[in-house]
Amino acid sequence: MLILDTAGDTIQAEASAASSITVSCYGIETTSGTDNYKRLGVAQLTGSGTQDTIYTVPASTVTICSVIVIANTSGSSRTVKLWDVENAGSPADANAILGTVTIAANSSIIWNKGNITEIPNAAGGGGADEKVGIDSGATAGYLGAASGDGVLRTGVGLSYADGGNFITLTADVGIANDKIMQVDDADAADNDYAKFTASGLEGRSAAEVLSDLSASATSAFNFNGQDLINGGVLFLTEQANAEADVPGKGQLWVKTGAPNTLYFTDEDGTDTQLGVGGGTGFGRPLVFTPQKNEPPSANFATLDTRNLHPVLDFDATTNESAVFSSVLPAGYAGGGLTVYIHYAMTSAVANTIDWDVSFERIGDQVLDIDGDSFAAVNSVDNTTVPGTTGLVDVVSIAFTDGADMDSIAAGESFRIKITRDAASDDAAGDAELLRLVVKET
Repeated sequence: MLILDTAGDTIQAEASAASSITVSCYGIETTSGTDNYKRLGVAQLTGSGTQDTIYTVPASTVTICSVIVIANTSGSSRTVKLWDVENAGSPADANAILGTVTIAANSSIIWNKGNITEIPNAAGGGGADEKVGIDSGATAGYLGAASGDGVLRTGVGLSYADGGNFITLTADVGIANDKIMQVDDADAADNDYAKFTASGLEGRSAAEVLSDLSASATSAFNFNGQDLINGGVLFLTEQANAEADVPGKGQLWVKTGAPNTLYFTDEDGTDTQLGVGGGTGFGRPLVFTPQKNEPPSANFATLDTRNLHPVLDFDATTNESAVFSSVLPAGYAGGGLTVYIHYAMTSAVANTIDWDVSFERIGDQVLDIDGDSFAAVNSVDNTTVPGTTGLVDVVSIAFTDGADMDSIAAGESFRIKITRDAASDDAAGDAELLRLVVKET
């Protein structure tokens, strides 16, 4: 026992070689009438020539160090010198030296004021594959006495019964790279896996494990780029839109509808309906060129050419229109339509242009074609024209499914009208329409 009664007093130690030596001191700190037994301090020793501090007495405290434990995890023996250094004292003081001890390889000692108790490792060798067992003659439920070589062992296996639930330990159970702890079952083919439950470990078949995982899945499975092979039918749940775009990846998904439809979405977010010839959501886009114009009876855009490119000229002072007709593809899935206007300016290089577009449903016994019945226009306004005449600009106008596009249904015929709102824009000269493109939004 060692008493330290002055704040700043220290216990120090020095090892004969670096690393592998750990020193701990245990005892009681008495302060304000309270006694606490605990590990006072611990340190791994630096090596020869360095006195490492294991413990320092706090202020207003009297400390009783009952034992010092020194552990050597090296494969060689080590010598350790201990000091009790008074506050402001020096380890060189002869009176401060508590003693010098030698610890065998892979061993520990308990030092108590010169009395040394050696603690060897369990098997005397410290190998990676050592075992701890239970003596076969031990009383049930307790660890029995060790045999002569220091190993707790069992020769025939030990069963420990607790309320009728049995845990069996055999000689093959150990802690090492080539040992496992098994929960065996008479029918291994049906119980290849184990599941922790409130009642204990339950054997599970491969099919049951797959069912468990399927029922518990709440997030995406990551296959780390591996292929899926030898699969059967793939069922996909329909959804309104593709997921967020991911660079370097594409998406295969089913769009909600009646019937639903299969889509591929590339990394740029372009949706392509599969199985209907490619292109956009309802097949190939509908492309209207100037030659397909069905001009109205008045205020119509005039056919012209620019460097042999057919164009429709829209006046800068009069609202002129062009009309085209087609059939909405049968693959249209109700996503609405987007109209793309490809145009250039004859002379203007500044200011803005406005375009209006509207749809007329013809359908099956829906419209009497003796009169026009275009729905309200949607517009793209205040577009700054290109700074070079002849440079083609593309603008778009979106239409939602339903009345916005005159309720045209898949497979029905329709007309589309485009008008330059010359009364509202301020770009000079004609606007030249090269193409009008319609595809599902």
